[in-house]
Amino acid sequence: MLHEVMQACLSSGNWEDSWIDERIEEVVRMGLADLIKINIGVDQAKREVKMRAKGLREFSQKYIAEIPKVCPNRARSLLCTDQIYLQPKAILTNTRSGHNQTSLLAISELHNVEEDIWSPTYGLKGKLDATVQAVISDPNPPFPRTITSGPQPLEIKTGRAVAGMEHRAQTMLYTLLTAERYGVEVPSGLLYYTQSEEVVRVPAIRNELRGLIGARNEMAGYMVNRTRKSEPRNVDEQAQNRDLEDGPAVHSFLPPTINDERVCNRCYALDICMLYRKVSMPPHYLVSLLLNKILIQAVENVIDTNSPIADTYELKTVHLTPPQTSFFKKWEALLALEEQDLVRFKKELWTMGASEREAKGRCFSFMVIDPSHRLTQPKTSGSRDNKIHQFTYRFVRAGGGAPAASLLNGHMSEGDAITVSVEPDLLALARGFIVELTPVAVVVGVDHELSLDTITSRLAALRNSRTVVQVIFRIDKDELFGGMGRIRDNLAQLFYANGDTRRLELVVDLKSPVFDDTDPTTAAPSPALAQYSAHLNPNQRQAMSKVLTAHDYSLILGMPGTGKTTVIATIIKTLVRMGKTVLLTSYTHSAVDTILLKLKDDADFGILRLGNVDKVWSFNGVSLFSEFLIHCGMMVHRFTLTCRDLRSRRGERQIQSSSWSTSS
Repeated sequence: MLHEVMQACLSSGNWEDSWIDERIEEVVRMGLADLIKINIGVDQAKREVKMRAKGLREFSQKYIAEIPKVCPNRARSLLCTDQIYLQPKAILTNTRSGHNQTSLLAISELHNVEEDIWSPTYGLKGKLDATVQAVISDPNPPFPRTITSGPQPLEIKTGRAVAGMEHRAQTMLYTLLTAERYGVEVPSGLLYYTQSEEVVRVPAIRNELRGLIGARNEMAGYMVNRTRKSEPRNVDEQAQNRDLEDGPAVHSFLPPTINDERVCNRCYALDICMLYRKVSMPPHYLVSLLLNKILIQAVENVIDTNSPIADTYELKTVHLTPPQTSFFKKWEALLALEEQDLVRFKKELWTMGASEREAKGRCFSFMVIDPSHRLTQPKTSGSRDNKIHQFTYRFVRAGGGAPAASLLNGHMSEGDAITVSVEPDLLALARGFIVELTPVAVVVGVDHELSLDTITSRLAALRNSRTVVQVIFRIDKDELFGGMGRIRDNLAQLFYANGDTRRLELVVDLKSPVFDDTDPTTAAPSPALAQYSAHLNPNQRQAMSKVLTAHDYSLILGMPGTGKTTVIATIIKTLVRMGKTVLLTSYTHSAVDTILLKLKDDADFGILRLGNVDKVWSFNGVSLFSEFLIHCGMMVHRFTLTCRDLRSRRGERQIQSSSWSTSS
């Protein structure tokens, strides 16, 4: 939350206490879902953020200037006498500087916040807190101080009060990304620690960068094994794979654990790390077993009795049974198989030209911004919930060429996640969704401004040219927008120690669900309840009765056209009538909206629709939702109750509906 407050200050240039307090109120309100997860109240969160934000105004007084400030509340020329520097103000901490060699810093301009940079050159991807124009004054005795100016990454650290090794490594790597994006040398990056109110300079030292890239490549080598095909690469490997009991001679897709008790017990990834250690198994061996339909046994159960983390490992994994570890292996491998195709498509962004990828239906090439289209604000407001759709642009084909094929001919449609690039220099300059698609134009909502002047200047620097005739964009389908991280985390959560044992028993151990003997709607007949199910056939009534008597879960199976949607809508109305709150959720937005369409004409209760506003159902440009609110880290829409009644009915029974897809 403090990150967002400071980014808002940098973007607006406003550092007044009253304005900062307003931003704190806003980000806390938008972060209700996160607060609930960590069991912190709104008032407590406000106090905590305000306490940590006390140094923001002081930061602006020290460092926001055209040149480094050397005296309190006053910016002086850097060519003054040494006496002026007895009490410098804008001190830039440099752990590698000599004795009495104080560097000074000024931040003269903000280039971007939350800048998402992909670098095929280095195989890196990062989201920078801020990219600033840094003016640095360095001592150069016995000569006058030297002044340098250029873009540098600024990372904001709100937790630890001192520079850590991982923070320095992150900032060093960000210097590579910044240099590639801006086309200039970036000799260092900046770390700002809000607790100590200190700005630390992190030089991009060649040998350290080489070591970091080497570590990156080593880790990538392990991770490649996750999606490497299981077919043998040669005769020798084929011979090794004949005996499945011994398994193929392959490497794990994760490196060995560190086995340092102090480090491991403080690690945020301890639970997932111990889980993978418990069920570790070469993934392409596992994939081979899956493809050959061979039952997977828990053959890779790591036994640890004497390592420094043996007690921790036992504590985190002793509860897991062989069938449970087999379940995790199977579904983790299936996720890896699905991810394999997504990664293959993702690589096309930098391995294929725009025209070549458009021929496969996954790109719009040779696009330009339509200057006649009035730039509109997104349908929503609020920095936390609407980070993706911040700006709206309309793209058309660049003129002067042969008539192009219709934009509707490919595999891209409204609601798809996309990236906007300038080929070949600025990869994934912005990310967002397709809002509207016609044969000749596409309207997109993206997370960053596409300023033609800014892009032109960057292209001139990257291409060593003073002029850029026209900025040509490519719009690519982003198949891996959501990734598999959330799905993998949901899977792993089932198996953690002190986790959700009830769901573990139901989902993994296949414990039979429990049902009541009597349907509550028949035990105490109610005309109001009976009217909801009067139109159902006997099989549909039986399915509805099973749901109403379930303690755990009930599954309804039906062929297309048998009335599953009708039954679900009837169940919802019945449950709400019984005084219950209903959560309707699905993997896709369209499935949720199909149910809501069944309810919209005769529902006598309030409905909240959660999801991305650009993907919610609309017909002829008219949305089902009359108003929307920002709530709980998601878009919350007030559903149109009837065609004539658009008033929100607070205090009445409600149904909440949401779509939980990876692109939500």
